Amino acid sequence: MKSIFFTLIVFASIGAFAKDILTREFVPLESFGLTKASKYPKDSISDEDSEYVGWRCLGLTAAVGNINLKPISKKDKQTIEFFKETEALSAEHAFYTFNDANKLTQDDYKTDNPYSNKAKIVLRSIVEKYLNIFQYNFKETNSYFDTQFLRGDIDTCGSSFQMMYSLKKK
Repeated sequence: MKSIFFTLIVFASIGAFAKDILTREFVPLESFGLTKASKYPKDSISDEDSEYVGWRCLGLTAAVGNINLKPISKKDKQTIEFFKETEALSAEHAFYTFNDANKLTQDDYKTDNPYSNKAKIVLRSIVEKYLNIFQYNFKETNSYFDTQFLRGDIDTCGSSFQMMYSLKKK
């Protein structure tokens, strides 16, 4: 009985974590000011915003890796290649921002995997939103990624991945 109660509490709390991500407005990641070229530079962002950026970058990475994308332009092909090369960094970035925002430690992973549980809930929606944007862009311009919104998201995620890479090298 205790384990059933504990499981319900865990899923309820994960659902609450996920609801926040799923109900947020799908704003350009550039608005978080995390790149050198950002119009909105910020010294730091909240843990909640950092986690949101982490999930969005992981969702963008997954969407860019969709096998149904058939890029025409050299720039689209390069974007897809960049995200293929940074898949692991994207997952690590989301993992660390999730743990930081939710104050999770290794002890929280002994009987459960809260990161995986949340990923199962939030990623599908994020990936679908990006794929819809890609398809609309392609119909309009013959390019999946050549819009201000997506250039800002790609720049934000690329900067975040570079930061993860530099931290790993230390």
